[in-house]
Amino acid sequence: MSLGVCIPELIEQGKIPKAKARQAKKLYDELLARYDHEMGDAAAKAAATERTIAILKGEAQQAKRRTFMAIAAQRDADAKMRTYNGGVKAGKPVDPRAAIAVMVRDDKASYSPLELRQRAVKVRVHGMMDRMLADLRKTVTGKVRDPALESDIVRALNGEAVDSLNAREMAESVRGAMDYLRQRFNMAGGHIPKMEGYDLPHRWSAQQLRGVNFEQWLGDIMPALDRARMIDRDTGLPFSDDKLRTVLEETYQGIRTEGWSRRKPGSAGGSSIANRHADERFLHFRSADDWLRINDQYGAAGPFDTMMGHVEMMSREIAAMEILGPNPEATVRFLGDSVIKDAQLKGDASAINKANAAAAQVRTLWDEYSGRNAAPVNERLARNFGTVRAVQTSAKLGSAVLSAVGDFAMSAMTRRFNGMPVTTILGDYVRLLRPGNKDDMMLAMHMGAAADEWAEMAASMNRLTGEELTGEFAQRLASGTLRLSGLSRHTMALRATHARQVSGLVTREAGKSLEQLDPAFRAMLGRYGIGAAEWDGIRATPPTQERGAGWILPDKVADQKLGDKLLEMIQSETDFAVPTVDLRTRAAMNTVGRRGTWVGEIARSAFLFKSFGLTVLNLHGRRMLDMGGWSAARYAAGLTVLTTLAGAMAVQMKEVQKGRDPMAMKSPQFWGKAMLQGGGWGIFGDFIGSSESRFGTSLGVTATGPMFQTASNLADLTVGNAMRAARGDDTKFWKGTLQIMRQEVPVASSLWYVRPIYDRLILNNMDRMIDPDHDANVARIMRKAEEDGGGYYLPPDLSEDVRAPDFAGAFAAPPEE
Repeated sequence: MSLGVCIPELIEQGKIPKAKARQAKKLYDELLARYDHEMGDAAAKAAATERTIAILKGEAQQAKRRTFMAIAAQRDADAKMRTYNGGVKAGKPVDPRAAIAVMVRDDKASYSPLELRQRAVKVRVHGMMDRMLADLRKTVTGKVRDPALESDIVRALNGEAVDSLNAREMAESVRGAMDYLRQRFNMAGGHIPKMEGYDLPHRWSAQQLRGVNFEQWLGDIMPALDRARMIDRDTGLPFSDDKLRTVLEETYQGIRTEGWSRRKPGSAGGSSIANRHADERFLHFRSADDWLRINDQYGAAGPFDTMMGHVEMMSREIAAMEILGPNPEATVRFLGDSVIKDAQLKGDASAINKANAAAAQVRTLWDEYSGRNAAPVNERLARNFGTVRAVQTSAKLGSAVLSAVGDFAMSAMTRRFNGMPVTTILGDYVRLLRPGNKDDMMLAMHMGAAADEWAEMAASMNRLTGEELTGEFAQRLASGTLRLSGLSRHTMALRATHARQVSGLVTREAGKSLEQLDPAFRAMLGRYGIGAAEWDGIRATPPTQERGAGWILPDKVADQKLGDKLLEMIQSETDFAVPTVDLRTRAAMNTVGRRGTWVGEIARSAFLFKSFGLTVLNLHGRRMLDMGGWSAARYAAGLTVLTTLAGAMAVQMKEVQKGRDPMAMKSPQFWGKAMLQGGGWGIFGDFIGSSESRFGTSLGVTATGPMFQTASNLADLTVGNAMRAARGDDTKFWKGTLQIMRQEVPVASSLWYVRPIYDRLILNNMDRMIDPDHDANVARIMRKAEEDGGGYYLPPDLSEDVRAPDFAGAFAAPPEE
């Protein structure tokens, strides 16, 4: 009997739900219509019935598998939480911080957090594509270094003949990396079938598709599609004309509405992560040129960025399924409910309050991780504010590399804390900083360093400001400024230095059992769940010979879970050494107000340039709190001394960069500035001994962020001068214009080796032309600097004598009040 007859009877008997019956009937009818053209009526019905049953059985098995894996993930999370901080005390509830530690790093949790697992997966894949990343890495303008090679890789991926051996080998590495992601996704509960050949996915631009109707998009894309390779996932057969049109229209609507066409009003939105991607791989193109043409018309990124975006997305989803199960949303609710229930049953009012707060934070962290916080309420408003913030970054952070000397202090403290040599930092750093060290950086990539700077134009910008929604030009402007300043290279080199040092220590100590290791190194391993058995598994890995030495590389460890733990340890400790904005800090900043709302964007603007200081407090401050007692006091004292000394160097470097002599260091005010500078809060050091910042603003304006300073300058230039004119007072229009040119021009106003020239040769001469009191003002500035115990070796007016900086004055007594 065919399913066409059976299904109504099964519904009537209550043996099959109506929704499942409708799905089965639809599938059966599609198959029957196809088979009717190939065989007789009875044979067609039999074939359609057999194929429908097989497909439904396969889907039922996948659903059952995902259900079991979701239950197992929640049980595993519960068991992990009960190990937090040495385990649950008798009669006490689970520490609610244990649930937060499932999401983000915590020194008291030895289990892998979601945040670090995602990075471990991404590092593995970047390592598989190391040569491509090295050869296509972005230039200072945000373009790939070799566009011809990029296009050849796309052609080789499409199975086309290319002359470049490099392109063929890199395409093969991409295939291997993408298949690794597919297999790991499936092992975590997903279901992406393997396909012959490999087509790059598209990063479609919703904005581009909103500009055309479906018929125009269909007319553009249909001639480019390879129909023979496009298989209907429902039937396992090539698409019929009608079905293909229907599916393409659903795809078009899904892209232009950013997924809203597939959502039901009132639903939570989205589906189990495990259900994604299987239906996104049906588009195949006739040739690489067809892919590139459609991508130029409707894509949001080029081939290289598309590959990197795919790696980012898949690594996020793989980590989410491995840590939280195939349905992470359910497990996030489970984590919060578990700690609340335990507190209600076993705790007091204080415990209940802490559990409620922890549950809310778990939800906030998941919303940040999953991108829900990133979805703007008003995209235009968010993009406009983001663009202004990116321009501010270019105009204000071109000298941030001078402040980055504080990274050496935190790197030294992290090494000392973990039993690693401190004296080798500078030598290792210089070797990795030098140009032409591509092979060294490729090696560091396997340890979790370098890849982000090569793969993402905005990596350094994100380190200081957090992720932004902005226009492409503004992002390139901001990121390009930081690259030109040397900050990007510095960050990459110092992070690679620390990652290599951790890997080197693992390799050098591989001959020892866990008990024989230095206590500090053993404690570091323990914080990441690496005990005696795990250490034995890691040290059994044969060293890989690279750059004249043997290295135990995490991606060569036979047990993938152990390799991931090692990568998580390296990544996490590198973050302590060279802080970068993490999930916890991003979530804290982004939940002050929704992105794309006036409140949210104003709040994000107030946090601009403060995220680095917040990250330092979050990382090292939390570590101190976890330690407690005298251990925390010793750690705090050591970190304060090191960062203050580094801050002192940064303060003096900034003085010299501005054309001034180094400051006298024997005053309390100097060391106050140095302490704040070393901790990432240098702008507030300006108010020690002064009522104004370096930009001439008050403490209140500085606290609200640089955008408000800009707004204040513009308001004074326009409204302020209009009011002065109405009162009959002299206006300050040209002086105000020069002030804005001095502080707000991208690149020129901030880039440390451009600003002195821009300031003296352009702005100074303009000021001379418009201000009759110019000479008197310059003399007053020079006299004030001398009264403060310094002076200008490169005067504001170059008509004055130019001399070498007076370094001896740094050690002189400060001037008397």
